[in-house]
Amino acid sequence: ASIGNFWFWHNTGGYFDSDIEILPLLHTWSLAVEEQFYLLWPATVLLAHRFLSRRAQSIVLGVVVLGGAAFSQWSALQAPQSAYFLLPARVFEILLGAVVAREIERVPDGWRRGRTALAVVGIALVVVPGFVLSAQSTFPGFNALWPCLGTAVLILTNSGETTTLVNRALGWRPLVVIGLLSYSIYLWHWPIIALLNYQGIEIQGVTQLLVITGPIALAAVSYVVVERPFRYRLKLGFGPALGLLVLLPIAVSAGAYEMTNRSDGFPDRFAGGAEALRKDEIETVKGACTYGRDLETMPSCYVGIRGEKIDGLVVGDSYAGMYTKFLNLLARDAGLSL
Repeated sequence: ASIGNFWFWHNTGGYFDSDIEILPLLHTWSLAVEEQFYLLWPATVLLAHRFLSRRAQSIVLGVVVLGGAAFSQWSALQAPQSAYFLLPARVFEILLGAVVAREIERVPDGWRRGRTALAVVGIALVVVPGFVLSAQSTFPGFNALWPCLGTAVLILTNSGETTTLVNRALGWRPLVVIGLLSYSIYLWHWPIIALLNYQGIEIQGVTQLLVITGPIALAAVSYVVVERPFRYRLKLGFGPALGLLVLLPIAVSAGAYEMTNRSDGFPDRFAGGAEALRKDEIETVKGACTYGRDLETMPSCYVGIRGEKIDGLVVGDSYAGMYTKFLNLLARDAGLSL
Protein backbone atom coordinates (compact mmCIF):
# COMPACT_ATOMS: atom_id res chain seq x y z
CA ALA A 1 0.00 0.00 0.00
CA SER A 2 2.88 2.37 0.72
CA ILE A 3 4.00 2.42 -2.92
CA GLY A 4 0.65 1.81 -4.63
CA ASN A 5 0.68 5.29 -6.16
CA PHE A 6 3.73 4.30 -8.26
CA TRP A 7 1.79 1.36 -9.70
CA PHE A 8 -1.16 3.55 -10.71
CA TRP A 9 1.21 6.19 -12.09
CA HIS A 10 3.02 3.60 -14.23
CA ASN A 11 0.09 1.42 -15.30
CA THR A 12 -2.85 3.77 -15.90
CA GLY A 13 -3.65 6.60 -18.26
CA GLY A 14 -4.70 8.96 -15.47
CA TYR A 15 -7.14 9.18 -12.58
CA PHE A 16 -10.07 10.00 -14.87
CA ASP A 17 -9.16 7.48 -17.56
CA SER A 18 -12.09 5.22 -18.43
CA ASP A 19 -9.94 2.09 -18.16
CA ILE A 20 -9.42 2.49 -14.41
CA GLU A 21 -13.05 2.93 -13.41
CA ILE A 22 -13.18 -0.77 -12.47
CA LEU A 23 -10.02 -0.87 -10.30
CA PRO A 24 -11.34 -1.38 -6.74
CA LEU A 25 -8.20 -0.12 -4.99
CA LEU A 26 -7.60 2.95 -7.13
CA HIS A 27 -8.29 5.28 -4.21
CA THR A 28 -5.43 3.84 -2.15
CA TRP A 29 -2.93 5.90 -4.16
CA SER A 30 -3.55 8.81 -1.78
CA LEU A 31 -2.89 6.63 1.28
CA ALA A 32 0.47 5.69 -0.24
CA VAL A 33 1.35 9.37 -0.70
CA GLU A 34 0.45 10.05 2.94
CA GLU A 35 2.52 7.14 4.25
CA GLN A 36 5.54 8.30 2.27
CA PHE A 37 5.14 11.75 3.81
CA TYR A 38 4.87 10.26 7.31
CA LEU A 39 8.18 8.47 6.77
CA LEU A 40 10.00 11.64 5.71
CA TRP A 41 8.36 14.26 7.95
CA PRO A 42 9.60 13.13 11.42
CA ALA A 43 13.23 13.08 10.27
CA THR A 44 12.77 16.51 8.69
CA VAL A 45 11.32 17.91 11.93
CA LEU A 46 14.22 16.55 13.99
CA LEU A 47 16.79 18.04 11.63
CA ALA A 48 15.00 21.41 11.55
CA HIS A 49 14.76 21.46 15.36
CA ARG A 50 18.47 20.78 15.65
CA PHE A 51 19.79 23.31 13.14
CA LEU A 52 17.14 26.07 12.82
CA SER A 53 15.49 28.50 15.20
CA ARG A 54 11.72 28.38 15.52
CA ARG A 55 11.37 31.56 13.49
CA ALA A 56 13.61 30.18 10.76
CA GLN A 57 11.60 26.95 10.77
CA SER A 58 8.35 28.89 10.24
CA ILE A 59 9.87 30.87 7.36
CA VAL A 60 11.27 27.74 5.70
CA LEU A 61 7.93 25.94 6.06
CA GLY A 62 6.07 28.85 4.49
CA VAL A 63 8.51 29.03 1.59
CA VAL A 64 8.33 25.26 1.03
CA VAL A 65 4.52 25.28 1.01
CA LEU A 66 4.36 28.15 -1.52
CA GLY A 67 7.22 26.72 -3.55
CA GLY A 68 5.60 23.30 -3.46
CA ALA A 69 2.34 24.75 -4.79
CA ALA A 70 4.22 26.49 -7.61
CA PHE A 71 6.12 23.28 -8.43
CA SER A 72 2.84 21.35 -8.38
CA GLN A 73 1.31 23.82 -10.84
CA TRP A 74 4.30 23.46 -13.17
CA SER A 75 4.21 19.66 -12.88
CA ALA A 76 0.47 19.54 -13.53
CA LEU A 77 1.06 21.37 -16.81
CA GLN A 78 4.21 19.52 -17.87
CA ALA A 79 3.66 16.00 -16.50
CA PRO A 80 0.07 15.74 -15.22
CA GLN A 81 0.24 11.99 -14.60
CA SER A 82 3.27 12.30 -12.33
CA ALA A 83 1.89 15.39 -10.62
CA TYR A 84 -1.37 13.66 -9.76
CA PHE A 85 0.01 10.44 -8.28
CA LEU A 86 3.44 11.27 -6.84
CA LEU A 87 4.47 12.94 -3.58
CA PRO A 88 6.64 15.86 -4.82
CA ALA A 89 3.67 17.64 -6.42
CA ARG A 90 1.39 16.76 -3.49
CA VAL A 91 3.61 17.46 -0.52
CA PHE A 92 2.51 21.10 -0.14
CA GLU A 93 -1.08 19.96 0.58
CA ILE A 94 -0.03 17.83 3.55
CA LEU A 95 2.61 20.33 4.68
CA LEU A 96 -0.06 23.00 4.97
CA GLY A 97 -1.78 20.84 7.57
CA ALA A 98 1.53 20.39 9.38
CA VAL A 99 1.96 24.17 9.45
CA VAL A 100 -1.51 24.60 10.99
CA ALA A 101 -0.81 21.97 13.66
CA ARG A 102 2.47 23.67 14.48
CA GLU A 103 1.27 27.28 14.53
CA ILE A 104 -2.31 27.05 15.82
CA GLU A 105 -1.35 27.96 19.40
CA ARG A 106 0.48 31.05 18.18
CA VAL A 107 -2.46 32.69 16.39
CA PRO A 108 -2.67 36.27 17.75
CA ASP A 109 -5.91 37.43 19.38
CA GLY A 110 -6.12 40.38 16.99
CA TRP A 111 -6.35 38.00 14.04
CA ARG A 112 -9.35 36.29 15.66
CA ARG A 113 -11.49 39.46 15.52
CA GLY A 114 -12.20 38.92 11.85
CA ARG A 115 -12.67 35.19 12.25
CA THR A 116 -16.33 35.13 11.13
CA ALA A 117 -15.52 36.70 7.77
CA LEU A 118 -12.46 34.46 7.42
CA ALA A 119 -14.52 31.37 8.25
CA VAL A 120 -16.95 32.28 5.45
CA VAL A 121 -14.00 32.66 3.09
CA GLY A 122 -12.68 29.30 4.30
CA ILE A 123 -15.93 27.45 3.66
CA ALA A 124 -16.14 29.07 0.21
CA LEU A 125 -12.62 27.92 -0.64
CA VAL A 126 -13.60 24.35 0.28
CA VAL A 127 -17.04 24.25 -1.38
CA VAL A 128 -16.66 26.29 -4.58
CA PRO A 129 -13.90 24.13 -6.20
CA GLY A 130 -16.23 21.13 -5.92
CA PHE A 131 -18.62 22.86 -8.32
CA VAL A 132 -16.21 24.58 -10.72
CA LEU A 133 -13.45 21.98 -11.19
CA SER A 134 -13.85 19.08 -13.61
CA ALA A 135 -11.81 16.21 -15.03
CA GLN A 136 -10.37 18.69 -17.54
CA SER A 137 -9.11 21.14 -14.90
CA THR A 138 -5.38 21.46 -14.22
CA PHE A 139 -4.73 19.45 -11.06
CA PRO A 140 -3.23 19.39 -8.52
CA GLY A 141 -1.35 22.72 -8.72
CA PHE A 142 -3.08 25.85 -7.48
CA ASN A 143 -6.49 24.20 -7.90
CA ALA A 144 -5.51 21.85 -5.07
CA LEU A 145 -4.26 24.73 -2.93
CA TRP A 146 -7.64 26.46 -2.49
CA PRO A 147 -9.56 23.69 -0.63
CA CYS A 148 -6.48 22.97 1.50
CA LEU A 149 -6.13 26.64 2.33
CA GLY A 150 -9.87 26.85 3.10
CA THR A 151 -9.60 23.90 5.47
CA ALA A 152 -6.61 25.50 7.20
CA VAL A 153 -8.55 28.75 7.64
CA LEU A 154 -11.55 26.91 9.12
CA ILE A 155 -9.32 25.13 11.64
CA LEU A 156 -7.54 28.32 12.64
CA THR A 157 -10.76 30.32 13.02
CA ASN A 158 -12.09 27.64 15.34
CA SER A 159 -9.12 27.98 17.72
CA GLY A 160 -9.53 29.85 21.00
CA GLU A 161 -12.42 30.07 23.42
CA THR A 162 -15.11 31.33 21.02
CA THR A 163 -16.25 29.98 17.68
CA THR A 164 -17.94 31.40 14.60
CA LEU A 165 -21.38 30.63 13.23
CA VAL A 166 -19.73 28.63 10.45
CA ASN A 167 -17.78 26.53 12.94
CA ARG A 168 -20.86 25.94 15.08
CA ALA A 169 -22.73 24.78 11.99
CA LEU A 170 -19.88 22.39 11.18
CA GLY A 171 -20.14 21.15 14.78
CA TRP A 172 -23.68 19.90 14.14
CA ARG A 173 -23.76 16.35 15.46
CA PRO A 174 -24.68 14.56 12.18
CA LEU A 175 -21.77 16.31 10.42
CA VAL A 176 -19.44 15.37 13.27
CA VAL A 177 -20.50 11.72 12.91
CA ILE A 178 -19.76 11.85 9.18
CA GLY A 179 -16.38 13.32 10.08
CA LEU A 180 -15.65 10.47 12.48
CA LEU A 181 -16.58 7.95 9.78
CA SER A 182 -14.89 9.82 6.95
CA TYR A 183 -11.75 7.68 6.80
CA SER A 184 -13.77 4.45 6.69
CA ILE A 185 -16.18 6.01 4.17
CA TYR A 186 -13.22 6.83 1.97
CA LEU A 187 -11.99 3.23 2.14
CA TRP A 188 -15.41 1.82 1.23
CA HIS A 189 -16.76 4.24 -1.37
CA TRP A 190 -14.63 3.40 -4.39
CA PRO A 191 -14.80 -0.44 -4.27
CA ILE A 192 -18.61 -0.13 -4.45
CA ILE A 193 -18.43 2.25 -7.43
CA ALA A 194 -15.79 0.08 -9.15
CA LEU A 195 -17.96 -3.05 -8.73
CA LEU A 196 -20.96 -1.29 -10.27
CA ASN A 197 -18.79 -0.05 -13.15
CA TYR A 198 -17.42 -3.56 -13.67
CA GLN A 199 -20.94 -4.98 -13.87
CA GLY A 200 -21.93 -2.24 -16.33
CA ILE A 201 -24.61 -0.90 -13.96
CA GLU A 202 -25.43 2.76 -14.56
CA ILE A 203 -25.19 4.84 -11.40
CA GLN A 204 -28.47 6.70 -11.22
CA GLY A 205 -31.70 6.60 -9.22
CA VAL A 206 -31.73 3.82 -6.63
CA THR A 207 -28.16 2.83 -7.52
CA GLN A 208 -27.01 6.38 -6.91
CA LEU A 209 -28.65 6.30 -3.48
CA LEU A 210 -26.84 3.02 -2.78
CA VAL A 211 -23.50 4.61 -3.70
CA ILE A 212 -24.17 7.34 -1.10
CA THR A 213 -25.65 5.29 1.74
CA GLY A 214 -23.74 2.03 1.23
CA PRO A 215 -20.28 3.37 2.18
CA ILE A 216 -21.73 5.17 5.22
CA ALA A 217 -23.38 1.98 6.51
CA LEU A 218 -20.27 -0.13 5.91
CA ALA A 219 -18.07 2.59 7.44
CA ALA A 220 -20.17 2.60 10.61
CA VAL A 221 -19.56 -1.14 11.00
CA SER A 222 -15.82 -1.00 10.26
CA TYR A 223 -15.43 2.07 12.51
CA VAL A 224 -16.83 0.14 15.49
CA VAL A 225 -15.36 -3.28 14.70
CA VAL A 226 -11.96 -2.33 13.26
CA GLU A 227 -10.99 1.32 13.59
CA ARG A 228 -11.82 2.06 17.23
CA PRO A 229 -10.38 -1.20 18.64
CA PHE A 230 -7.14 -0.71 16.73
CA ARG A 231 -6.86 2.94 17.79
CA TYR A 232 -7.88 2.78 21.44
CA ARG A 233 -7.89 -0.79 22.78
CA LEU A 234 -5.09 -2.55 20.96
CA LYS A 235 -2.08 -1.23 22.85
CA LEU A 236 1.08 -2.64 21.30
CA GLY A 237 4.75 -1.75 21.55
CA PHE A 238 6.86 -1.23 18.46
CA GLY A 239 8.04 -4.85 18.18
CA PRO A 240 4.62 -6.54 18.54
CA ALA A 241 3.00 -3.90 16.27
CA LEU A 242 5.65 -4.48 13.60
CA GLY A 243 5.13 -8.24 13.79
CA LEU A 244 1.32 -8.25 13.90
CA LEU A 245 0.49 -5.35 11.59
CA VAL A 246 3.36 -5.48 9.08
CA LEU A 247 5.35 -8.73 9.00
CA LEU A 248 2.42 -11.11 9.50
CA PRO A 249 0.30 -9.59 6.66
CA ILE A 250 3.36 -9.67 4.38
CA ALA A 251 3.98 -13.33 5.21
CA VAL A 252 0.32 -14.29 4.68
CA SER A 253 0.16 -12.39 1.37
CA ALA A 254 3.43 -13.90 0.14
CA GLY A 255 2.29 -17.39 1.14
CA ALA A 256 -1.07 -16.99 -0.60
CA TYR A 257 0.65 -15.73 -3.74
CA GLU A 258 3.10 -18.63 -3.79
CA MET A 259 0.32 -21.19 -3.23
CA THR A 260 -1.80 -19.68 -6.02
CA ASN A 261 1.19 -19.56 -8.36
CA ARG A 262 2.15 -23.16 -7.69
CA SER A 263 -1.42 -24.39 -8.27
CA ASP A 264 -1.73 -22.50 -11.57
CA GLY A 265 -4.52 -20.34 -10.18
CA PHE A 266 -6.62 -23.20 -8.73
CA PRO A 267 -8.19 -24.20 -12.09
CA ASP A 268 -10.60 -26.62 -10.34
CA ARG A 269 -12.57 -23.63 -9.05
CA PHE A 270 -14.32 -23.51 -12.44
CA ALA A 271 -17.26 -25.85 -12.99
CA GLY A 272 -16.05 -28.47 -15.46
CA GLY A 273 -12.45 -27.39 -15.06
CA ALA A 274 -10.42 -24.68 -16.72
CA GLU A 275 -9.85 -26.75 -19.84
CA ALA A 276 -13.59 -26.77 -20.56
CA LEU A 277 -13.65 -23.03 -20.10
CA ARG A 278 -10.84 -22.57 -22.60
CA LYS A 279 -12.71 -24.57 -25.24
CA ASP A 280 -15.17 -21.83 -26.10
CA GLU A 281 -17.50 -22.43 -29.03
CA ILE A 282 -15.94 -19.54 -30.91
CA GLU A 283 -12.70 -20.37 -32.67
CA THR A 284 -9.74 -18.05 -32.65
CA VAL A 285 -10.17 -15.58 -35.47
CA LYS A 286 -8.34 -16.97 -38.48
CA GLY A 287 -6.40 -15.15 -41.15
CA ALA A 288 -9.30 -15.72 -43.54
CA CYS A 289 -11.45 -13.30 -41.52
CA THR A 290 -9.97 -10.22 -43.16
CA TYR A 291 -11.21 -7.19 -44.98
CA GLY A 292 -12.43 -8.05 -48.46
CA ARG A 293 -13.80 -11.49 -47.55
CA ASP A 294 -17.49 -12.34 -47.35
CA LEU A 295 -17.59 -12.43 -43.56
CA GLU A 296 -21.31 -13.22 -43.38
CA THR A 297 -20.75 -16.68 -44.89
CA MET A 298 -18.06 -17.64 -42.39
CA PRO A 299 -19.49 -18.67 -38.97
CA SER A 300 -16.02 -18.81 -37.39
CA CYS A 301 -15.65 -15.08 -37.99
CA TYR A 302 -18.63 -14.09 -35.84
CA VAL A 303 -18.07 -12.68 -32.36
CA GLY A 304 -21.19 -12.60 -30.19
CA ILE A 305 -24.43 -13.64 -31.85
CA ARG A 306 -24.93 -14.28 -35.56
CA GLY A 307 -27.52 -11.61 -36.24
CA GLU A 308 -29.19 -10.28 -39.33
CA LYS A 309 -26.89 -7.27 -39.32
CA ILE A 310 -23.34 -6.70 -38.18
CA ASP A 311 -23.08 -4.24 -35.29
CA GLY A 312 -19.33 -3.81 -35.31
CA LEU A 313 -15.97 -5.03 -36.58
CA VAL A 314 -12.97 -6.20 -34.57
CA VAL A 315 -9.87 -4.90 -36.35
CA GLY A 316 -6.29 -5.75 -35.48
CA ASP A 317 -3.54 -8.35 -35.45
CA SER A 318 -2.89 -11.12 -32.93
CA TYR A 319 -3.50 -8.66 -30.10
CA ALA A 320 -7.07 -8.22 -31.31
CA GLY A 321 -7.39 -11.98 -31.73
CA MET A 322 -6.31 -12.45 -28.13
CA TYR A 323 -9.41 -10.57 -26.96
CA THR A 324 -12.01 -12.24 -29.19
CA LYS A 325 -13.18 -14.76 -26.61
CA PHE A 326 -13.65 -12.03 -24.03
CA LEU A 327 -15.43 -9.85 -26.57
CA ASN A 328 -17.57 -12.82 -27.54
CA LEU A 329 -18.95 -13.08 -23.99
CA LEU A 330 -19.67 -9.37 -23.76
CA ALA A 331 -21.21 -9.16 -27.24
CA ARG A 332 -23.34 -12.25 -26.66
CA ASP A 333 -24.73 -10.84 -23.41
CA ALA A 334 -25.46 -7.54 -25.16
CA GLY A 335 -27.08 -9.22 -28.18
CA LEU A 336 -24.49 -7.79 -30.56
CA SER A 337 -23.06 -9.32 -33.70
CA LEU A 338 -19.41 -8.44 -34.42
